[in-house]
Amino acid sequence: QMELGLEKANTALNNDLPVYFWQVRWLKDELLSNRLFSNGNDQSNKMMNGAIFKYDTKGRLLEYTLEWPDTSNLADISQSDAESILAQFISEHTPFFYSKTDTIKQQRNTNKITEKVHQERVDYDFFWKTTAPLINIPIELTATVVGDRIIRFQSNYQPAGMYQTSFVNTLDDYLFPLMLMLIVISTIIIALRRWQAYEMDFRFGIGLGIVAGLFFGIYLYFNLYRTMGINVYIPVILNSLFTGGSIVFIWAVGESIGRETWKEKFISLDLLRNGYVLHSQIGINILRGISIGILSLAAWALLVKMVSFFEAVAIIPNFNGSLMIFSSVNPLLRMIGIVSFAMIWTVTCYLLFGMSVFRRLFQSPWVVIGIVTLLITLVHRDGLEPYLPGVIIEAIVMAFTLWAFWQYDLIAGFAALVTNTFWYQAIGLFFTGNDHFAFSGMLLAGVFILIIGYALTTLFTRDRITDFDRLAPKFYKNITERQRLQKELEIAREVQMSFLPERNPQINELDIASRCIPALEIGGDYYDFVDLGQNRLGVVIGDVSGKGTQA
Repeated sequence: QMELGLEKANTALNNDLPVYFWQVRWLKDELLSNRLFSNGNDQSNKMMNGAIFKYDTKGRLLEYTLEWPDTSNLADISQSDAESILAQFISEHTPFFYSKTDTIKQQRNTNKITEKVHQERVDYDFFWKTTAPLINIPIELTATVVGDRIIRFQSNYQPAGMYQTSFVNTLDDYLFPLMLMLIVISTIIIALRRWQAYEMDFRFGIGLGIVAGLFFGIYLYFNLYRTMGINVYIPVILNSLFTGGSIVFIWAVGESIGRETWKEKFISLDLLRNGYVLHSQIGINILRGISIGILSLAAWALLVKMVSFFEAVAIIPNFNGSLMIFSSVNPLLRMIGIVSFAMIWTVTCYLLFGMSVFRRLFQSPWVVIGIVTLLITLVHRDGLEPYLPGVIIEAIVMAFTLWAFWQYDLIAGFAALVTNTFWYQAIGLFFTGNDHFAFSGMLLAGVFILIIGYALTTLFTRDRITDFDRLAPKFYKNITERQRLQKELEIAREVQMSFLPERNPQINELDIASRCIPALEIGGDYYDFVDLGQNRLGVVIGDVSGKGTQA
């Protein structure tokens, strides 16, 4: 728009650039059940599986991949015949033009049909270049002809200069690994000391890690459901174990720090863990969290609308983005998998671990919430463009969730996060014009109604417990004992320091400096100044052997 003006820019986007596109995955119906439940050895898995199409908004083909096995018995054709087939395909189905290729790669494949019958054929990989007419962006086109069939066609736009990916978009790819490395190193350092002091417990973290790994496995499975058998189960299992194990470790460290920092944030969680599921404290915080989540969604919609008056607002979906749920064979399960895992990850790493660590460093809620909000927004940016307004809007929305945790407790923060994220992802299910998607959205709405009903029910039941400290896990007693001893030592140190002179004597032509630093919180060291009169000063120094209270 800056280079061409609004009218020409709209024309370019409408005619020449596939800024928006449809990606369609076709799978033969009779193979669907085999692909979902096959052990990878069925004969049907050796057949043609389907195809993937990418269309622009005018229905013109941009990319095409036919999932055809190499063992197919196809005819061997000449190069000129392959070019004729490709030229006709390009002319009839795509917005591009076929020209003589810059390079043609020929590959001779020997396909084994049976143990006794072999057939050789030549496959052709075509490569040529063209440009988008109005703005002269280079386009690389590739195609593969196997026998008399085109099994692959791809178009690769190569923007240069001002059209290239910005630095901030490139930075997004590196922030998450850096943040993950920082979290892992921090938790290891903290865990070494707390594990030796028996101030950590992995039991709840193990359960949470299993749930998180299961959700991540569901998401990964439905992302890769087209390629079944051992080739897909291995990455699903390994990734689920890694992500679940990370949650176990980070939760254990975060819970230890969190209970020491603000034990009141765990009251609702302790009630649930100990079976007091109808306690009003749980219901109140669930309702608070849901209300804050709905409010944050409304704030997001309002802010986006306000920015749209001044900027062209768009959501550029990433691999896990909200628009990608529609490419799954089961969008609801895929969405539940990735969103549930993302929620557990966010609560564990940022609400529990991050907020607790920064709370020990800073007392101001504005500082703590601001730092954690900035980290989450930059590392897990959702693709709202333009960049700066998008970051500000996403930061404001995330601050709602962090405030719910700061003001109330962990359950309230989790409920706010779940409400915001699930409905941000799921709202599109109702507007696709597809009954299956709409039904999935209704199921999700039904689950939320049941949760609200449960929370309201707890408000009308009698609370059976008011002493929440006895619900805390056993390792918390070790933390409180250390805090008690540390407090006593601090008092003893204050008493000891009160025995020492408040200030040094002032004597002309003589500078006097003194300092006492016990090796531990307290010790047996002592000094004092004694005025002996007649311009004489006595200095008393006591150094008792040993350290600590006994000295």
